[in-house]
Amino acid sequence: MNSYHLAILQATNNGRFPELGDTWRNYHPEAVLSDSDYPVLTEANDSM
Repeated sequence: MNSYHLAILQATNNGRFPELGDTWRNYHPEAVLSDSDYPVLTEANDSM
């Protein structure tokens, strides 16, 4: 299994939460976050 499939499995908790499949970039070591992902992550981090 390649690293992209492993990242998707991690993001979806082995398929239990398929709606979270789009978050695979957070779990892949070589994936670059898209511009649309960045503000969501930084806003969440700022509120902590």
